[in-house]
Amino acid sequence: MASGWRELQLNGASGGAVTVLAQQQAACSARLGTGAGPSVTTVVVRFQDEGAAVAAYERGMWGFATPSADADVAGMARGAATGIGRNAWVLERSVSGRSLLVGLWQRHLIAVLFVAVDSDPLHTKQAIATVDRRIP
Repeated sequence: MASGWRELQLNGASGGAVTVLAQQQAACSARLGTGAGPSVTTVVVRFQDEGAAVAAYERGMWGFATPSADADVAGMARGAATGIGRNAWVLERSVSGRSLLVGLWQRHLIAVLFVAVDSDPLHTKQAIATVDRRIP
């Protein structure tokens, strides 16, 4: 996380918070999305200006890149179809037998990365909507 945070700061990040909810404590310190058992991680980053936040969304965060607009990515919803805004994507897929849901979106000065592993899909989508509603 430290190197990712430094990169974001170099690109205009002025504050951030990370929340990890996991069934097993070791997942809280594991690389994002790789811990054993179900986990949900939310990374919320505030930028100095909206342009920096948009640029972060367009680049992606912590190895989760935003695909180009013309890329066809199976299991991905974009923009309004996500329910969380124009600058947003949500990807659902199975990786190595584990369910993965990743969302990345930008609203105003904030960019959010949301990663859920082996979490109930309905509750995960409700959590994404809840996080989004809290963005000022």
